[in-house]
Amino acid sequence: MYIRWRKRAEIYEKKQYVNSVRGADVMIHLDEIRKHEFIVMCYEHYTPLGIIRSLGEVGIHPIVIILKNKWSKVASASKYISRIHYVKDVEEGLGLLISQYGGRSVVKPFVIPCDDQFAEICDNNYDRLKDKFYIQNAKEEQGRIVFFQNKNNINEMAQKHGLNVAKTYKVKRGKIPEDIEYPIITKTISSNEGGWKTDYHICQNEMELREAYKVIKADHLLLQKFIVKKTELCLDGVIVNHGRQWICIASRYPYAIPEGYSAKMNISNLYQEKHYEKVKKSLDSMFEDIGFEGIFSLEFMVDEEDNLWFLEENFRSSTWTYAGTALGMNFVILWAEGCLYGEFPENAEVDVPTGYKAMAEFPDFKQRVLKHRITLKDWIKEVRSCDCLFFYNRKDKMPAFTSLLYKGMNAIRVKFVC
Repeated sequence: MYIRWRKRAEIYEKKQYVNSVRGADVMIHLDEIRKHEFIVMCYEHYTPLGIIRSLGEVGIHPIVIILKNKWSKVASASKYISRIHYVKDVEEGLGLLISQYGGRSVVKPFVIPCDDQFAEICDNNYDRLKDKFYIQNAKEEQGRIVFFQNKNNINEMAQKHGLNVAKTYKVKRGKIPEDIEYPIITKTISSNEGGWKTDYHICQNEMELREAYKVIKADHLLLQKFIVKKTELCLDGVIVNHGRQWICIASRYPYAIPEGYSAKMNISNLYQEKHYEKVKKSLDSMFEDIGFEGIFSLEFMVDEEDNLWFLEENFRSSTWTYAGTALGMNFVILWAEGCLYGEFPENAEVDVPTGYKAMAEFPDFKQRVLKHRITLKDWIKEVRSCDCLFFYNRKDKMPAFTSLLYKGMNAIRVKFVC
């Protein structure tokens, strides 16, 4: 009975994918792609959940190697997972990947690292992995992705190709440049060093910067001129053929949060953006220069005059990647198509309906309802009006429920510990 139900579910999911790209003459070699295993390397978060769902919805049930976290359960709760391995760190995850999946199949598996730590260790071991797995890379050079994960290096690359980058100082913790202009923000050079998000501070003057240095963990930092933010523009998509072919969705936030980014977004095609021609030209040349192949996320800040300022590029999926799948642009499958056939169909990009909205509902609730920026009633209306949610999914409900359960357990734990 279970096998019969699973077969029916897979047939339904395949039909759903075909229907999701109707209107575009897209020839994806799904039958060939399904012959390969897909291995997702991640930690407990809703970013890898989107990758797992993107695979599951076309009948591919991935293997997951995940960092064990007794205080969280999100991605690992998905019904689409075929097998799961819990590991204590990325080193153990890499060893398990090679020992258990490196050569057991006649067809190479696809490996998808979903966070910066797994992306870094895979890139630093690319020469060991490339003959055993299909894996993201930059010009097939070991360590090249890690080089551009360095924010200073990717900033210089962005400037080289004509993108605006705020004035930036590269410093050791505690040092203050003589010609510094306030206000500034502090940023880690690498997301794998220091406190990453906790090392981010807005400093209006030297006194505030010195206070920030007392709690910053990273040894090396970027001090960047602070620009008043109206919103952000985020591009999430896929690049194949050594940077020569790419598509993406474009997300703008309908409200700005000073301490971070919004968890609700309005999604469109990049060609609908005001600065499309300039951005497209710069990114075409930058992507080819880097030579990256894989799923990517790129961020711009939009100032009060609607100018774009390059923030960073992540050489991995982001949470918003799943919105592409919901729209009929399954970036995971398109990357696999690129690996096997050198390119994906040029008309793989789908026109995004006007007014398309997505939300990471739990972070948005925390940012706005709990901080009294919106009433619960209005928030519920906004959730119901969204076209894509990143936690709740009617075909894969358990991750939303387990996430809520663990959040409640953690709140109780913190209360009694304190």
